[in-house]
Amino acid sequence: MRQLAKTPEKRLALRAEQRAWLKARDYECKVDQETINSSCLVMKTASRADELERMIRF
Repeated sequence: MRQLAKTPEKRLALRAEQRAWLKARDYECKVDQETINSSCLVMKTASRADELERMIRF
């Protein structure tokens, strides 16, 4: 987010994208109404972290 400080529109877009990603991740990892698969959360979060790392290495 710091790298996007000079471009507020990109910063807001990334924030919106991340919020959407979090909702999708939680939905995909949900086992039932009350249970979330924690290993699914960990794997998807690690994958997203790698994706974000690749985005900042330009």
